[in-house]
This record gives sequence, C-alpha cells and structure tokens, in this order.
Amino acid sequence: MARVRRLGVRFRHGLTRLLPVGGEYALLALGVAAVAAVLAVDLVGSHAGLFHHLGQIAHPDAATARAVIGNCSRVLGAVLALSISLVALAVPLTANIYTPRLIQLFISDRVVRGVLSLFVLSNFFAISTLAMVREGFVPTVAYLSLLVLAPVCLLAVIPFIAYVFRFLLPRQIIDRLSAATLGRMAAAAAGRAPPHQACLEVLGLVETQANMAQKSLERMDRVVTLDALQALKAILIQYVDLKPRLPGDWFVVLMRDMKGYTRETVAAVHRDRLIIEMHVYRQWELVMGASLGKIPDVSTTIASSAREVAEAQVAARDNAAIGLTVEFFNTLLRVAINRRDARGAYNVIYQYRLLAEFFCLADTDRAAQVAGHFAYYARLAGDVGLGFITEVAAHDLAYQVDRFVSAGLEARLVEVLATFPTPGSSARGVRCAQARAGAALLAAGREGAGPLVDLFTALPDRERHEVKEALLAEGPQWFWEITDRRQNLHYLPPEDRPHVEAFFARVAAGTSP
Repeated sequence: MARVRRLGVRFRHGLTRLLPVGGEYALLALGVAAVAAVLAVDLVGSHAGLFHHLGQIAHPDAATARAVIGNCSRVLGAVLALSISLVALAVPLTANIYTPRLIQLFISDRVVRGVLSLFVLSNFFAISTLAMVREGFVPTVAYLSLLVLAPVCLLAVIPFIAYVFRFLLPRQIIDRLSAATLGRMAAAAAGRAPPHQACLEVLGLVETQANMAQKSLERMDRVVTLDALQALKAILIQYVDLKPRLPGDWFVVLMRDMKGYTRETVAAVHRDRLIIEMHVYRQWELVMGASLGKIPDVSTTIASSAREVAEAQVAARDNAAIGLTVEFFNTLLRVAINRRDARGAYNVIYQYRLLAEFFCLADTDRAAQVAGHFAYYARLAGDVGLGFITEVAAHDLAYQVDRFVSAGLEARLVEVLATFPTPGSSARGVRCAQARAGAALLAAGREGAGPLVDLFTALPDRERHEVKEALLAEGPQWFWEITDRRQNLHYLPPEDRPHVEAFFARVAAGTSP
C-alpha cells in the first residue's frame, strides 16, 4: 500500500513538471489531453479520413451550424449562471463575516473583471453568431471562433472557482488590504495620488483591518485575529520608512477626519504629523480591550508589534512618534489594569521591559522615563488588587540593571526601585527584586546601591531574613506551568548568589556602598 502511495506521489510530481498549468490543474489538463486524443483517433481511423472531417467542421451547412451554435450558447449560459451564482452567494456571505470592504476589493480585482467579462461577451457573441446564420450563409470565422471560445470558457470555470475561493480566504483578504494600504501610501509619496485623499483612504483601510480582527475575535478565531494585527504592524513599520517622503498635505488633519478626539488632540496630531500612528494605536487599543479575558495572545501580539514599531521609529529618529508609542504602552497597561486582567498586563509589561532595554542602547532619556512609568503602573495595579503585576514590574526593572548601568542610568533605576510600592502579599516579591538589583549593582562594581542598602537596613530583621532566604532558596529556573515567559521570577543563578550574600552583608553592617 505504501508503495502504491509513493508511485502516486511520483506520478503527480512528474505530471507537475510536464504540464505548464501547474500541479493543481494537472488532472484537468490530463483529462483535456485524453479527450483530444480520443477524438483524434476517431477522426484518423474513420474511412473518410481526417481532412474530410476537418473540412466538414470548418464548412458546415446552416442547419448544422445553427445546432452547434445553439449548444455552445447553452453551455456558455450555464457557465455564466454558475459563475454569477457563486459570486453572488460566496462574496456577500464572506463580507458579512469579515468586512464589507471585501465586496469593493472583489469587484475591483482585474482577474475577476476579466473572467466575468469574458463569460458575458462570449454569451453575447454566441447569440450574435446564431442570429447571423441564414440558409445558404454561415459566418465561418465567427462559427470557428465560437468553437474555440466555448471550450475555453467551460474549462476556465474550475480555475475561476478556485481563484474565487482563494480570494475569500482570510489570509488573502488581509494581504490584499495591506497591499491596497501600502499602494495608496506609495502613490501619495510618488505624487501619483492626491495626498489628503490618499491619507483618508489609508485610514479607512486601517480601520477595516482592525474591524476584521475584532470580528474574528468575537468568533474566537485566534489565527485570523493575530494575522490582522500583525498586518497592521507591517503597514506601520513600512510607513515609518515612507513618512519622510510624503508631502505636507498628507498630514493635514481635520476634525471630521478624527472622530471621537478632542480639538486639542487633533491639533497635536496635526502638529506632530502623527495621524496614521494615532489611528493604528487607537484601533489596537479597541482590539486589546475586546480581547481581555478571551485570547491572551492578542495582548502579546499588540505589545510586541508596538515595540517593533518603536524600534523602527528610533532608527528613523521620529521623536514625536516614539513619544506616542510610549504613551500607547502606558494606555495598554491602563486598559489591562482597569479591567483587572493580570494576564494582559503581564504580557504588556514584558514587551515594555524589552523596549526599555532597547532604549538603554538607543535613547537613554526614554529609558529613564519608562522606568518611572513602571513604578506608576505598578502602584496603580496594587491599588486595584493586582499585586502580582506590581511584583512582576519590580522584577522586570531588576533584570535591567546591567543595561541601565551600561547607559549610565543606575541612579535613576535605584531611585525608582527604592520607592517602589509594596502592596500586601506582593511585598516580599518586590523586596526580592530590590535586593536582586542591589546585588547586581555590587557585582557591576557600582557605588549606587546606597538607597537600597538604606532601605533594607530600616527593615525588621525577620523581613530581611525572609527576603534573603527566598532569594537563596534552591528553585527551578523555569516556572512549573506553561506561560509566555516560562521564567521563574525568583530564580537566582548560582553565580549571582555570592553577590546577594555581599549585599546583605552590607545591609547587616549598616553601611551604604
């Protein structure tokens, strides 16, 4: 049985190489070739001979021509009816599921227009040819053309159906929306389209992508939701490269172009040339809010996408856009915390941490700013009962000691950590992060851990002992559940243990480094 399957696979591969139409239509092409071969054998093997039959086909009498043209007309009518029925049913149904803009994309597609035009014109041609047939007169050229056109249209039905079904695949819809968006941007940059009108079209396309993500989210369709969100990321990253080449009229913002925003916000967007970024971030925020408690991967995808966009903006030195992206991260944290969604906040904080590490290398002022935001939202999380998020934020800052030291920002990091909130049951976890940061500073040979030493010196002996024991306890490196990070926040590598001991020795001695 396995040998038969292998032979079948080899036959299909061989057929794919031999037939130029491609492997998926190889069987169709083989069937056409077989029919042609059978007909040729019959014609050659007849007593009258091949050329006699070809002559009769090429020069029929009026009755024969009328019968043949009538049959071709019925075949072409069936082809047209089938195609229109398919389009009329499949396209609106899919558009209702994903986006009404799909109808516009479909009717503007060149292949769809071409094939449907071919089917319509073929029917018109068949009717016209039939009307021209008279007793003693047959329009030979039109008759022979119809004999070729009818089989071509009939054979085109299967590829056309396959094309329509592929067109309606969610991934194809997303790719076409992205291509249309980038096309309008490029046209405006090259001066081939009115800038402001092209910008409005791009805003509409961006909103369509986001709506598609939201509708997929409602049906718990994880793959399509994430694909649509990542498509927006790719659009925004390419927009960062195109932005310097766009004319000034592209950035003209009117109140009617930004519904739901205040006049002051619209003025700021116009001044800083942030209309596309603001619109994408607004759509991401709406999807993020709708996803909390449903598909956790959405928050990770949105936050990681925003981080990658920020990295591209840093490379382009677009300071206004970088500031907006930082504000967007803060907005995502606010949305997750207000909804009491620890998983969403946890995912966003991790990407925010990676962005802070990137800023340590590329924009130290932003890195210091982000550290302050960590403390603010950690306190906010603690106030609403998400103490775990406070603890995660503290550890994420502690993990960045080396980066902040390299950037010369250890004083700012220590200042933030020394005043970090310690709500309820998360107090020990925050203290562990503070001690880890102090130990890392000592390991780096820095003399900036004084505020942390003073903080622990003022703690009761029992609390200091508990924190030290928690840090030095043997534990697994990876958390014992499947999580996004997999990292055990309290794990301390063996090489760092002596530095923790040294830190607590400083604390016990009551001396600040």
